[in-house]
Amino acid sequence: MNWAFLFFLSISSCNDSLTVISTSNTPLVYVGDETIRENDFLRALEKLDDDIQSLTLSDWRQRLQVLIDNELMLIEATRRGLNEDTKVKAAVDSWERERVIGKLLQKNNKGNLSPTSAQIENFFETTGAASEITLQRVDVMDQQTAFDILSRLESGADFTEIARINNKRVLTTDWLNPLMVDERYAPLFVLQKGNVELLEAEGRFIIAHIKDLRKVSLEQRYKLVEGALRRKMLQEANLKLLADLAENYEVQIDTVTIGVLLDGRADNGQRLLTSSLGEWTVGQYQLANKSLTLSDSPPSFSIPQLGFHITRVFIVSQILAEEKRKLGIDQEIAIERKKILNQKMLETLWQTDIYSQIMVENTELRAFYQKHKARYSSLSENTQALNNQLSKDIREAKAQPLFISFVENLRNRLDDVVVIEEDNFRDFVTRQRNKQVPVDL
Repeated sequence: MNWAFLFFLSISSCNDSLTVISTSNTPLVYVGDETIRENDFLRALEKLDDDIQSLTLSDWRQRLQVLIDNELMLIEATRRGLNEDTKVKAAVDSWERERVIGKLLQKNNKGNLSPTSAQIENFFETTGAASEITLQRVDVMDQQTAFDILSRLESGADFTEIARINNKRVLTTDWLNPLMVDERYAPLFVLQKGNVELLEAEGRFIIAHIKDLRKVSLEQRYKLVEGALRRKMLQEANLKLLADLAENYEVQIDTVTIGVLLDGRADNGQRLLTSSLGEWTVGQYQLANKSLTLSDSPPSFSIPQLGFHITRVFIVSQILAEEKRKLGIDQEIAIERKKILNQKMLETLWQTDIYSQIMVENTELRAFYQKHKARYSSLSENTQALNNQLSKDIREAKAQPLFISFVENLRNRLDDVVVIEEDNFRDFVTRQRNKQVPVDL
């Protein structure tokens, strides 16, 4: 069975409608505590464009086996405790927050965040997205070394030679657009060809050399510009929603406690904020904050920044639950949440047992590209995008045999938990075939 087909079914099923599409919904297979019914199978079959009349009984069994394998993998994922995995739970919680926020934006008539052509054109011009550069760069950890290298480069020394003398590796980039990179790199896009600049990022110093520059049109970068503007509009709508919720629930931060918290002298029982939902303590904030981030090293905040962060954590952990209840979507979210949990469990399982075993070498990229050149013609001018797609396609090809072996092992090991209702299955196939037969008038 094709592994990509299984992945497609399991992921796409997360957004399936719950509309009944069969007058009969009898069970076809029992897999452990789960039941695969006719409607489950029909929803999966909708993803395909099969000529039902041409399918043999064996073909039907293969397609049903996809759903059985999906349940077997979920049993294995649960056995490993992936349903309680910190990263899995964080991903599901993040999904739920975004879902509730999306509903609230819709309710407030801010759900449609599609920019107009005029907005896209203006954004293209004001962000400098017409200018693109390629870089040579070296990274150093010591500030004085970075200053010394920069000084010699500004005096006319060759970039590659200076890097060699300092035993540093020269890194190169594909064409970069201002909308592709962090704002810290914005100064690079106003430099001239051959200029060098020193930047600090994440505890290291970057000496960047403008290797080349060019101009591009809006038509060439339309999707990039539209996507970046849409994200900006969504971020602004989220901030407005955050402010509105804080006002509606009368959230007030205790700045004295924030100052004590920054000094590390706060007591867990100290009041940190008040709202129409009640008071919130330092201990409650720290517990909620820990569940919202996987980082062990919290960022350094000023008092206003920490106040904003605390407000956001309070809204996310307390107010959104209240808003979800008011919207009346608790049951809807619970059903979708289970599907998202299953999806994230499977993704983690595949990463652990399949993708982690796969390495892609540069020589493989070149060989694969030469063999399938026509497939990548649209990416020929974007080296980074081309390499990313090549790497993805090679990983998928290498994953196929690993996945087959993995699933076959599961089938053998968990054979006793699968019970196929043969009579129901055959009756189902017969009825589906009859539906396709034209009525002879």
